[in-house]
Amino acid sequence: MSKDGDRTGPDSPTESSREPDEFDSLVLDDNFIAGGIPEASLADHQRALPLRRPAPRPSVERTDPFGTPTGTSRAWTPRGGSREMRSTGFLLGTAALVVLLVVMTGFMHIGPGLGGAVSPVSVLPTPTEFAGTGDPAQPSVVGLSAMTSPGTCFDVRMPSRFVSLQPCSRSHEYELTSLELASGRSDSYPAGSYFSSVVQNQCVRELQAYLGSPSANQPSTVQAAYFAPTKASWTAGDRTVYCVAHSSPAATGSLYRSGALGSGQTG
Repeated sequence: MSKDGDRTGPDSPTESSREPDEFDSLVLDDNFIAGGIPEASLADHQRALPLRRPAPRPSVERTDPFGTPTGTSRAWTPRGGSREMRSTGFLLGTAALVVLLVVMTGFMHIGPGLGGAVSPVSVLPTPTEFAGTGDPAQPSVVGLSAMTSPGTCFDVRMPSRFVSLQPCSRSHEYELTSLELASGRSDSYPAGSYFSSVVQNQCVRELQAYLGSPSANQPSTVQAAYFAPTKASWTAGDRTVYCVAHSSPAATGSLYRSGALGSGQTG
């Protein structure tokens, strides 16, 4: 050990080989020490670290098109508030409903749309005779419903018997005059005589009211007819009978109140 307190290693040759220290002449007085900035202790650093660490965000697992997990990513956050998203969904749903109603209304009211042609639905008498194995099938079509308006004009495509709606201004064979409602048990399909008498007579009266004239003024080319439920639809609960005006040959224009003087109608 040297006189000034410096330590020398065992391999140091002499004190004279020591290089001069440039800080030997530096004097740390009390004023210099008081002006310094104290450094935080280790405990203070450790307490501050949790406050600065960002909270972890939830992650979602991604999968490839075959359902195999491929890793994780940050959770997706939708733009806009939930209230805005609900409002947008409500508006889109309302718009879709309006479009659907317009399309359905246009489909079911291709006819002249005559408000006066709508008549109250009559309930037909309950049948007392029922179909046997030899009774012929009743004429029926596919495409009419209880929502079809009287005054609708149409043709029937054969042999499929599908209804083809037509504007009444175009050539057509059939024009719906009224809807009737039959009654009876689902397991008791009416006999053919019920349709040819009870149903046919009701449709004749409905055609006269639709034309606005007694049968004496009815055009010879127009006859009352009907489309009844099939045996299968009757068993399923269908009771709607469609009374129609059948034009043979096909005609143009609506027959509604065409028999009344000075009230010819075209559709």
